[in-house]
Amino acid sequence: METKKISPNDFLKKITSKFTFNRKIAFFATVIMATIVYFQVYANDIHNPDTLYAGNYHGVSEWEISLGRWGLIIMNLLRGSAVSTVASSFITIIIMGATSIVLVELLNIKKPIWIVLTSAILVTAPTFAIIVTYPYCSDSYAIAMLLSVLSVYFIYKKRNANCFIIASCFVALSLGLYQSYIGVTVTLCVIIPILKLLKNEESIKTIWIDILKSIGMVILGAIIYYILTQLVLYLTHVKLSTYSGANEIGLSIFKTIPEAIKQTYTTFYQFFFEDNILKNSYWKREYANLIFFIILAAAIVISMIKNKTYKSPVKIIMIIAFIAIMPIAINTIELIAQERTVNLLMGASLYLPFILLIAILETLDGDTWRETIVNWGATAILLIIIITYALSDQCTYIAREYTLNQAYSTMIRIVDRIETNEEYQKGMKICFAGTIEQNNYPRKSKIYEMAVGYITDYGEFWENYASGKVTIKNFLEKYMGIEIEFCTDREYLEIVNSEEFEEMEIFPEQESVKVINDIVVVKLSDHPIGRE
Repeated sequence: METKKISPNDFLKKITSKFTFNRKIAFFATVIMATIVYFQVYANDIHNPDTLYAGNYHGVSEWEISLGRWGLIIMNLLRGSAVSTVASSFITIIIMGATSIVLVELLNIKKPIWIVLTSAILVTAPTFAIIVTYPYCSDSYAIAMLLSVLSVYFIYKKRNANCFIIASCFVALSLGLYQSYIGVTVTLCVIIPILKLLKNEESIKTIWIDILKSIGMVILGAIIYYILTQLVLYLTHVKLSTYSGANEIGLSIFKTIPEAIKQTYTTFYQFFFEDNILKNSYWKREYANLIFFIILAAAIVISMIKNKTYKSPVKIIMIIAFIAIMPIAINTIELIAQERTVNLLMGASLYLPFILLIAILETLDGDTWRETIVNWGATAILLIIIITYALSDQCTYIAREYTLNQAYSTMIRIVDRIETNEEYQKGMKICFAGTIEQNNYPRKSKIYEMAVGYITDYGEFWENYASGKVTIKNFLEKYMGIEIEFCTDREYLEIVNSEEFEEMEIFPEQESVKVINDIVVVKLSDHPIGRE
């Protein structure tokens, strides 16, 4: 029997035939909104200190292997180790569009309004808004998010042994790209049982079987990830980093689980009601979040009444229990890497409560006045939160541009001051002590308060000398076409703790650039890192 050959055109037709109306809405709503929201990033090459440290060429890195993020190495090799903000942003946006499709299908979100709102939450979420400022790994992080959602999709939508293995492999690969996204997988595994219990369409036994399968998927995925990580470490002769306690992950973490669980609830509260993780106060977002949780609670109660779930005490207890453990699921990474608290970059799972509300609204058709009020109230509050996210995202990009402009104008004057110094000779080593914004150039613009935080909390260069000199070196090469030689870490420590350094003034004062021990010293701060 002759096998039918499929041409590239036939293959494309087959793919596009799967692109249903709802999938088109999810994909194009995400892509269009992301293209607009992230425009400043790829148009103006907005970045952060980590990106400056990585440079325009980012190949195989022992640092990422030591963190257990060996998946980043694969992605770097696939794009030839080139770092392009435009290319990475484009790939990231497309992958986010695919993630939106999988997410709405996983949670059975079918109404266009709820699909669009889901896409809007995904795009404007400050976590993803700052991820695109990491062009050397933004596409990798986007794939980690997609794999996290896909793993749950294969467990709940495919339901066979092969798909269980595939889902577990997706978990392992996602961990290999960015471990923090395990929270997305675990939270979705909590959200789906809540939705099933609210709909009251499946037996408790069936729901528990699915729960056990999802637990098995996460455990098997973690085992596969551990084996692959150990293999990569062995082949590359690299040891796990002490950063975030990566080298201490093991059975010992069970000793401090109670304290870690407490921290997950603290993180959850801080994200929605304080400025520790995401800056909320300028936009009064803490009040919008409070209203959101009230509406979410109302939607859950109304759904229980509509579907007569309240008649089953066991299901009520299960719903309450799953809602209660959601902060733990969201911040799963804090149970694993207990030396590290969640920051904004790690917070992809923190936006899933918004998606939970949208999934519940899908089942409330507005048949009663209660449902109508909740539908309109939820739409209004979600739009308010989305708008504040979008605006603070833009302020974040503007703030980073301010920081870049400050660094650029200051570095031009510093280089000029160095080259016009009477004692300066070409080829001399340079020592930058401190950072630009610490003393004479503090960043006081209101725009920093309006931003999301995290990447706007840092200057253009890292403070510690080892990392700082790399960021300065890459900055001078990228923006000014200048190559310089820095003094060693030991020479730096000797200089900043010397009497001559103490007597120097802070830039831009006249005595802020001086030659000490045949090294050109630029004093930017009173107390730079390493000064005793």
